[in-house]
Amino acid sequence: MKKNYIFILLLAFCFSNLSFGQEMLLNGDFENWDDDTTPTSWTKVENTTKESTEIHGGSFSAKHVGGTKKLGQTIEGVIAGNSYTMTLWYKVTGGDDTNARIWSYWKNAEGNSVTDAATDASLRGPSNGYLDNNGGAWTKYEVTVTAPAEVTKLYFELRTYSGATVYYDDLSFVNNTTVTDPCTTDATQSAAGVAAFDLTMGSALTAIGDGTTFEIIDNPDFDNAVNTSCKVGKVTKLGAQNWDNTQIDFDSKFDFSTTNAITIKVWSAQADTEVRIKLEEIGNADNNLEKVQTTSVTSGWEELTFEYTSANSDKYNKFVIFFNLNAGDSNTYYFDDLKLTTVTDPCITDATQSAAGVAAFDLTMGSALTAIGDGTTFEIIDNPDFDNAVNTSCKVGKVTKLGAQNWDNTQIDFDSKFDFSTTNAITIKVWSAQADTEVRIKLEEIGNADNNLEKVQTTSVTSGWEELTFEYTSANSDKYNKFVIFFNLNAGDSNTYYFDDLKLVETGGTSDGDYCEKVVAHLGLSDQAASEIKLTVVNSGEKSMKVTIESNNDDAVDFILIPGDVTGSPTQSDVDESIAGKMSITLTWPETAPTDVVFNLLWSKLSTAGNWQLGDAPTTFKFDATCATASIDDKLLVSFSMYPNPASNSLNISASSMIKNAVIYNILGKQVMNLSINKNSESINVSNLASGMYLIKYTTESAIGTAKFIKK
Repeated sequence: MKKNYIFILLLAFCFSNLSFGQEMLLNGDFENWDDDTTPTSWTKVENTTKESTEIHGGSFSAKHVGGTKKLGQTIEGVIAGNSYTMTLWYKVTGGDDTNARIWSYWKNAEGNSVTDAATDASLRGPSNGYLDNNGGAWTKYEVTVTAPAEVTKLYFELRTYSGATVYYDDLSFVNNTTVTDPCTTDATQSAAGVAAFDLTMGSALTAIGDGTTFEIIDNPDFDNAVNTSCKVGKVTKLGAQNWDNTQIDFDSKFDFSTTNAITIKVWSAQADTEVRIKLEEIGNADNNLEKVQTTSVTSGWEELTFEYTSANSDKYNKFVIFFNLNAGDSNTYYFDDLKLTTVTDPCITDATQSAAGVAAFDLTMGSALTAIGDGTTFEIIDNPDFDNAVNTSCKVGKVTKLGAQNWDNTQIDFDSKFDFSTTNAITIKVWSAQADTEVRIKLEEIGNADNNLEKVQTTSVTSGWEELTFEYTSANSDKYNKFVIFFNLNAGDSNTYYFDDLKLVETGGTSDGDYCEKVVAHLGLSDQAASEIKLTVVNSGEKSMKVTIESNNDDAVDFILIPGDVTGSPTQSDVDESIAGKMSITLTWPETAPTDVVFNLLWSKLSTAGNWQLGDAPTTFKFDATCATASIDDKLLVSFSMYPNPASNSLNISASSMIKNAVIYNILGKQVMNLSINKNSESINVSNLASGMYLIKYTTESAIGTAKFIKK
């Protein structure tokens, strides 16, 4: 029947410095017209004319003649969680109280409608109803709503039906949420600039330069996620000495009795700039303590931490900061937010402090009995590379080979057997002086050496920590309680290596691992040779999964089919043969894809009759853990950059086209962040991530890609 739809109002929203009552609807008073039938900024215009006689305010209104005709616009910039008030003045002539409606709905960043039971009825007139004719008088309709999650837009539309003429005027969609200007109350507004340092140990007396000038200025990089202060300290070096400095004297001494570190935010035009701070006693320059850190960001803010101990307590009341700016570098730098803080010393409570070193392996299958060497010596020592992002343990296992055999080993016996019923892999952190070193681990049954299973991986790091993953299947469950590790160190190589953090884990993907050009065979017909293919499964964003096959020999594939039901009932694309030798089908779900995607797969090759089937039952694929390659399709490649790497607080990403979203996974394939971006660049706050290696998977308008970064 007639009169089913009508839409909403809204927004042109600016993300900075909003004041109360920000109008979002464009030309809601209809004072501006492109011509006599087209109001400016309205994108859906039917049977509309400029009216100067029937008006509610101003000089013009919009005259809308029925026949299920529409007048609407989309408003960008809605913020989820903000409160909005919609106001509408209208006058209906003729009809039966069912002649005018508003029918509005929310949209997400992709332009898809978002259903929200709490607000939908209000956005479509009085409780999903028609606007009351009210005897042909000018009438006001007003409602206040809160934008639901994921919303970035509102579509506003007015509808007039057959037999009626409606005049619309003074429409409004107002953002009610107040955003405080941070600079109005910023402590760094202090005229002397003292409060800029936020130091909670006493009032700063003054800041002076020794070979430098010092002043408080507007933050040159206000929107940086690390430092949002409005005012910062600017230092300009006057002389040629790298180590000219700025000093701050305080009226009380630094108190490290309850704190053990100083943090300070710094800005330098160069990465790899040495920043030295010196704590000193006023009047006794010989009583001082210096610490040095190195910046990792170019022309951006970062926070540096300088750790101390309680032994340094109550000695110093002068703070001196030096930037080692080399010849030719910028002679200006900035600092802000000098604070006393507490940093937990990981070695105080580190489980690897166990005298026997057993706890160093963190194996959650039972208590380790002992670690012994067969042709090696084994001991627990201080981590030789403590600050490495991959392994921050204080103590590690050190193995020294005694003989000439490459495969001399170290063994650990456990008091219970490895349980792969709920896990499918072992991870271990290793350190070798050489890259490309083979690392072999053997799982064995104590007292029955013939019952064993071996896996081999190869290192990729020289003189640094990395984590290796050895995958197993449930068929290996509950058999083994001895762990043996070998490093194939060739003649002339170092005879020492280290390992730590032996753990049982569950990796992403299916029990057979991720599908990334994985060689698979058909179900297995006894009278025919196996038909092997390379199978790749790649998830794209939140809704799509691409399944690609190519032959593993000279017999090319000529058919692909995903028959029967697929989890969540996605649509299937036509077969894509645009890349020579490959055939693909893309599955797309109407909403977010399921975690586990189950389907069967058939294919055939040119020289063989019939279709080959992947398994005797459908295969389960983990949507979020499928093949993490940049792309299997060269046409999807996109220019992408990321810095700094390693990152401490912020990870900056940019691409040649708009980045729709970015998902960050840890080294085990677990999703730890999922971000909607919808612009060409973004600064991601990674300060809450644990130290280690991460994978960022990004989706642009035309590409899917991945990159690795290290969180310091």
